[in-house]
Amino acid sequence: MADDPWREIIEMLKIRLEDIGNTLEAKITNKIKNYEPYPITNTGQFQQSIFTNVREDKDGLILEIGSSVPYAKYILGGKAPSWTPLAPLEAWVDRKKLNWTDKS
Repeated sequence: MADDPWREIIEMLKIRLEDIGNTLEAKITNKIKNYEPYPITNTGQFQQSIFTNVREDKDGLILEIGSSVPYAKYILGGKAPSWTPLAPLEAWVDRKKLNWTDKS
């Protein structure tokens, strides 16, 4: 199999795709750090979770670029999930002696 020219070509293409993936990964993480008007970072987990992967399947070579954090879709989609527990907010309102009105 070492003399298979197609396999050699595929392996060389994999290396090039990995290089492209690494370049894109660096550009994406840089964009996250320097996003305007403010960086897309709080804990840094999103930025650190960016990955690239080259895989081969029956249709050819595939370069995947993604994030392993479950909330990435909310960051990239421009909206955040509403997971805020109400009890701490209510306690804050009480401590500040603010009026609490539930209009639901």
